[in-house]
Parts: sequence; structure tokens; C-alpha cells
Amino acid sequence: MIQKSSGKIAEDFYAIGDERLPAFLLIGEKPTLFDAGMDFMGPRYGQDLKRLLGDPGRLRFLFLTHSHFDHSGAAPYLKRKIPPLQIGASAKASETLQKPSVAQFIRELSRKAEKNFASLIDPAEDYSFQTFAVDLLLEDGQVVNLGGGKEVRVIATPGHTRDALSYYLPHLKGLIAGE
Repeated sequence: MIQKSSGKIAEDFYAIGDERLPAFLLIGEKPTLFDAGMDFMGPRYGQDLKRLLGDPGRLRFLFLTHSHFDHSGAAPYLKRKIPPLQIGASAKASETLQKPSVAQFIRELSRKAEKNFASLIDPAEDYSFQTFAVDLLLEDGQVVNLGGGKEVRVIATPGHTRDALSYYLPHLKGLIAGE
């Protein structure tokens, strides 16, 4: 399921954002986003959510693969824009993402990366990373029913990080792994 550019990957499954910093959207009864790129990508993801969902507020879940800045950075922005959004991650990622020192480090890394992605940034938006609470603590073997015959199976995949999760989508026979 490797995707070179943003757009449709499979039925109801899209890469959004930018081909260099994609997040993955599964559209269905409970639209779900996988990963949230760098913080400055939040407004861009919002535009794509509006294009694909009509109302970005339809997004129900954001599942993070791990706590690195290039996978979780836009999560607080999306949560501010879509308050009912439920963010899911491992317990270790949840703990990490609530530390003020981690938030500061994520902001620093994102500011360094902005130079390479200036054309993607909306300076009118406040996309700055802030600590946030994870709503759903996800565990190895857990199954999340998204309705309409779609489900997500959670697989603990520590290695790249100790908090890493991958997500198997049986109806697509596809795996979303953070790295």
C-alpha cells in the first residue's frame, strides 16, 4: 500500500496532506485518520478533510502510530478544530505526549523542518504543538469497530520507538505502520 502522492489509495482510503508528509484517511461510518504529521500540516490536513468529508467535524478518530513530532505534531491542532475527535495511541505515547519538555522539543524540531516545507505553511493559523491527552489507550490485539464492516486491529510494534503501534485494516488487507 505504498503511496507516492496524495490521493486515493484504495476504496475509501486516502493519503492526505502532502506526499512528503502524508496522513491516511479511512472514510466510512466513523471516518478515521492515521497519524498527524508535523504541527504545521494541521491546516493542510483540515483542507483535505473538508474536501473529502464535506464537514471535517465528521472525523471521529485519529490513531497515532507513535509520539515522534512528524507523526503526532498536528494532533493538538486537529483536536482544537474538531473537539469531539478521539485521539488513540499507546499508553507510552500518551504519557510522552503530556510532558511539557516533549512539547517544547516537538516545537523545536518542527520549526527546524519548516524551512523545507514553507510552501505548505499557513502563517495565519495557530498550529503550535501543545501537550494533549489521549482519549483512547490502544493495546496490542485490540479491535476498533468503525461500522459498515470496517475495523482496525491494533498491533504493538515496538522497535523504532517503544510506544509504536501499527494498524491492520482487514477489509483492505493493508497495514499502517509509522516507519
